[in-house]
Amino acid sequence: MMAKCFANTFLVSGIVLISFSSFSAGKADSLDPFDLSNFTQEIKSHQPSAYQELSNLLSEIPSEVKQAIVPVRFLLDETANSYQFAGLSFQCDQYFGSESDRSLSGQRCRPFEPTLDHQALGFKNLLLRSVVLSPSIAASLSTVDSNRWLVRQSFSSWYPSLSLTSGSVMSVNISNTQNYTSSDSGGSNPSASGTSFQPTTEIGGNRRRTIQADSSDNSSGLVPAYTQTSSYLQAYPVLTLNWQLFDLSRSSSISASKEQLTASQFQALDQSRQTILAVATLYSQLQASEYQIATLLSLCIASQQLLERYQNQLDEGLISKAVLLSQRSNFESSKSQLLSAVVNYQSTLEQIKASAMIFDSSINLVFPQTLALPQAWPISLDQTKQLVAQYPSVLAYQHQAQQYSQLSQGSLNGYWPVISVLGYITYEGTQGSQNYSPPRQPSGAWSSQISNYIGLNFTWNIFDGFSSYQQSRSYASQSLSYTQQGLAERQSLLSEAMSSIEEIKFTLPLLHSLDSSYQSEAQAYDTYMLRMQAGIDDYSVIFQSQQQLTSLLSSYSSSYQDLFSSYFQLIALTGMHLNAAFFD
Repeated sequence: MMAKCFANTFLVSGIVLISFSSFSAGKADSLDPFDLSNFTQEIKSHQPSAYQELSNLLSEIPSEVKQAIVPVRFLLDETANSYQFAGLSFQCDQYFGSESDRSLSGQRCRPFEPTLDHQALGFKNLLLRSVVLSPSIAASLSTVDSNRWLVRQSFSSWYPSLSLTSGSVMSVNISNTQNYTSSDSGGSNPSASGTSFQPTTEIGGNRRRTIQADSSDNSSGLVPAYTQTSSYLQAYPVLTLNWQLFDLSRSSSISASKEQLTASQFQALDQSRQTILAVATLYSQLQASEYQIATLLSLCIASQQLLERYQNQLDEGLISKAVLLSQRSNFESSKSQLLSAVVNYQSTLEQIKASAMIFDSSINLVFPQTLALPQAWPISLDQTKQLVAQYPSVLAYQHQAQQYSQLSQGSLNGYWPVISVLGYITYEGTQGSQNYSPPRQPSGAWSSQISNYIGLNFTWNIFDGFSSYQQSRSYASQSLSYTQQGLAERQSLLSEAMSSIEEIKFTLPLLHSLDSSYQSEAQAYDTYMLRMQAGIDDYSVIFQSQQQLTSLLSSYSSSYQDLFSSYFQLIALTGMHLNAAFFD
């Protein structure tokens, strides 16, 4: 017996709530069928609140949600309908092969591995898990967050910028040796030819006058050689203030970044809808595969029974070998179709597991809830068109077009002059020493100076070779491109919506007709069974009736898949996102 709790999850005012409903059943199949009619009762059109709900849910996943999206382990009871065929094990619902209930929705079978545990996950819980754990949705939210910081960066252009530069830090070392001195009117090198070093300032001060006193009789200006050495370290830091008071391109840049942020939010919503749509569609495909497996398994069982009967009749000499070979061909053909359906089931199951981030291969993962047939599309055509026009990807294109329109305007505004406050504060500090040889004690030197400047700075880019103008035209063309892409996207989505509505309109009565036909053929099957037991009809009549039933089941599963594919598509186009109606 399985006694577990499946969580139904819903959002109210952005707060995630969890309600648990307990059930006790012998099989996972006993979960109540899931009715999709409520999916469209509370469709929202206020996109920003939908994004906020999505962001709130994924920013910090509540513990209740984490518990709700974990598959529930259960044990098959001893009365479960299990079949062995062609080396495969199949688990079927309780009505499979039953004469008391011939409902089409009860004919479901799925392959399983008997040695592995069973785990089940409800339909809504599966969709919630696919959203919460989706890397693509998480990536789109990170993109939104990145664009939000870019908006803040663009607003920072209103504030002044303050920078500090080192200017220059110089270490200077000089060594100068000479044997002449200069007069007060300026000296010259007697050995110079016009190309050697010509000092223009007096060197040494007192040292020069002492040498002149000692050699006053030397009219040539030559003195004993002496050496002057000096070294100093100089720093020149600059503090710069720049505050743009008037810049017409600034507002366009801020508006463009805001439009980019909004567009990325709609792209995140589009990603969430596409994720939910993909998983929901795979779920319906998986269920349709279970119908097909049930159909073909039933056909194979009946075909095998008839083949055994023909073998006995051939042994008794009642039929020819050609009849047996023909029946064996039918049996092998049904078997190959069953194996193909199993491959399709396993492929779809693996896609669902990958989308829901379930990588445990040591379990039999079961999705037991049956998707009940929806009612006719409850929204008028005009309402549907209005909601489709608000589809996130369409709105994203619109905001991208506005973004590039603002960038285009900003490039043109760059031709207007920019007025800013420009200020400098500079500090100049020098520290060093001098030394003379023949010996004279060194003398140190230190000086500092602070100066500042502030005023209005006027910058006008008068001519740039029409570079900004050409860039503006490029942005304008890109804006027009996004506008047209948005219109094309809207046209395509409206086409899909109208096609899906027509699909639902005609598929629903088709399914009802198939169900009615199946009920009639099932009653005929019961009659054939009674006639065969009475010896009136041959077993081949039973097989033909069984083929008719399986053919109806096959048509039902195919139409069932088409119906839900269209219905889920419509829900996604008109507003399937994280709201109360979806997770209630």
